[in-house]
Amino acid sequence: MNARTGSIVKRKPRRKGAQATWWAQVTYIDPKTGKRHDLQRRGQNKAHARDLLQALLREIDATEGQGPLNERKTFVELCDYFEKHYVKPAEYVDGRKIGGVRSLGTAKGQVKVLRDYFGSCRLSSITHGDVRQFRTTRLAQETRTKTQRTIASVNRELSMLRRMLNVAQREGWSLRNPFAGGDSLISLADENKRERILTREEELKLLAACDTPQRGHLKAILICALDSGMRQREIFSLRWRDVDFENGLLTIQASTQKQ
Repeated sequence: MNARTGSIVKRKPRRKGAQATWWAQVTYIDPKTGKRHDLQRRGQNKAHARDLLQALLREIDATEGQGPLNERKTFVELCDYFEKHYVKPAEYVDGRKIGGVRSLGTAKGQVKVLRDYFGSCRLSSITHGDVRQFRTTRLAQETRTKTQRTIASVNRELSMLRRMLNVAQREGWSLRNPFAGGDSLISLADENKRERILTREEELKLLAACDTPQRGHLKAILICALDSGMRQREIFSLRWRDVDFENGLLTIQASTQKQ
């Protein structure tokens, strides 16, 4: 943006015997509203005031003038905005999700965890180290059932936090996402490995256990799962229109797939 000017000025002291002060001043026009804004930052000395001026100009350019206006934005405000605009029931067009989240309760729970931890911290003050400390603290907390919290569940909370901070950056509320300030904080390699698949003999024993009146209804479900690798939700969401007996095909709707 070009509609901005900046300078440093020296101001005489108001009190006798006090030292003069150096200030960075910037005037710019908000491209979104057309309003004029005058910003001032006091420097420790002339050189510091010059550094403040350059930092202000960079932030104005990088955020289209929104950064300085939102420097007091808190994480709580980001949570309110994110829940209003992003944590909504999933919307589908032709079976494909175009907005919202599939698991509304899970998303709300993740935002609550993040809100409780970061609270009223200013977005501009959250660092890579703060996010790393959240990960450490969260892993040390037991679940509601007094079991060890998994790395996978904390990774999902970190993914939600990263998305929220991306939104803050996109809206011009922060200059950069703290996740970009150091080593990767979400490591899928640290998650537990998948359990091994059943052997042929184990499959036969499992299906044989269904040859009773009490378990007979499970046999078709198990065969479907073993042969297709479909998840429980995908199997239970099948409708007759999704089954092609002639060609031996099953169609899995996007709305039932894992997010």
